[in-house]
Amino acid sequence: MFVSDFILNGEAQGDVGGLLQGVNFNPGFMRPFINERGQSCVSYDTGKLVTNGQGQKIPEYKTVSIANLMKRGFGSPIYNDTSLRKDQWKLVDQTVLRVARERLMAWQDLTQIGTFSGFDGMAKTILETERVSDSHLAHIDMEGLTEGANDSPRFDLIGLPLPIIHSDFKASFWRSDQWDKYTVKTAV
Repeated sequence: MFVSDFILNGEAQGDVGGLLQGVNFNPGFMRPFINERGQSCVSYDTGKLVTNGQGQKIPEYKTVSIANLMKRGFGSPIYNDTSLRKDQWKLVDQTVLRVARERLMAWQDLTQIGTFSGFDGMAKTILETERVSDSHLAHIDMEGLTEGANDSPRFDLIGLPLPIIHSDFKASFWRSDQWDKYTVKTAV
């Protein structure tokens, strides 16, 4: 998988990253909706926390008309794309978050498998593991009398070469000003 849209050190890369940077990384500005009075609006996170009825701190959202934002000079390339109601945007967001969580859970499963450890990489040039073959397909029938393939798995070794990554350097004793403070005794 290649990721082309990301934000690194506050700088956006790619089309989606550029759009997010254009709205101060607040996705609420990219979800215009039609309110109950028929006005095009956005609801955005103010960056403040408020206490709800259960005593929990939650983000404060403010709803403002797009016309007011544009009067203040805050424009977005998608303000003319107001076609969904606010609840429809919520449904879209819930669906996208559910799919993203599934992908993140798959990534978490892969990272929990672990890495190789407990070997001396300088003493071994190859990391060997054992591989097992697949067995034949299972038979499906109504009597259970059909003979199977009588397969037994085959085992073999596979190896991963372990490279040594290094860099050589030289430092001339005679050319370095740093060596002036050290004296070399040549006389006995």
